[in-house]
Amino acid sequence: MTLENDSRDCQAAAITVTTGPDQANVLATIFISYFRKWRGTTEAPLAREPLGSLAVSWAGAFLAILAVAALDQFAGPEMDFRWLIAPLGASAVLMFGLPAAKLSQPRNVIGGHTLSALVGVLVRLIIQPQYGAGRANFISAALGMSLSLTVMQATATTHPPAGATGLIAAYADPIPDWHGFKFMLSAAVGSCVMVLLALLLNNLVPGRTYPTFW
Repeated sequence: MTLENDSRDCQAAAITVTTGPDQANVLATIFISYFRKWRGTTEAPLAREPLGSLAVSWAGAFLAILAVAALDQFAGPEMDFRWLIAPLGASAVLMFGLPAAKLSQPRNVIGGHTLSALVGVLVRLIIQPQYGAGRANFISAALGMSLSLTVMQATATTHPPAGATGLIAAYADPIPDWHGFKFMLSAAVGSCVMVLLALLLNNLVPGRTYPTFW
């Protein structure tokens, strides 16, 4: 019995020695493959725009934000309403810098901002009152932004700047007017104005067409 046990122990040790390096090789392969992804693919970066295109993009973004900011400054106090929210600046980059991109189209701009604001407001209302004093801000911020992304993807309205809209709505402390839904209205109206201006300005330029779809 002793000889048999010794023989089995030797076989087990041999198997361990044999499989050990193989496992290490597998882990090394996984590790290397993972970090190789960091190098990127063969996709080329964005090309530098010619001077004429730069001027058109600047003029469009300038005039669009100028109009919305003017509404916010002069009509906003009378109406007790905010027309301009910060994420619209990022939307202007897409709408006038990359007007043909799918993420820049009207359904993405309006739908993305409106749905993200709604998600953020709901998350804020559900989570924050349960804890009070802003102690759950970090949870509602992360949840509001991530759920905004999920809803945009599910509704084919993905618009990167709208992630910030969801974050702002979920992180607000104290809760804005109308239980936060006034902010959602600002996001919806402001994005509609931006789309209208993008329609007017982009299509004045030969070679530009906006939108590519609704």
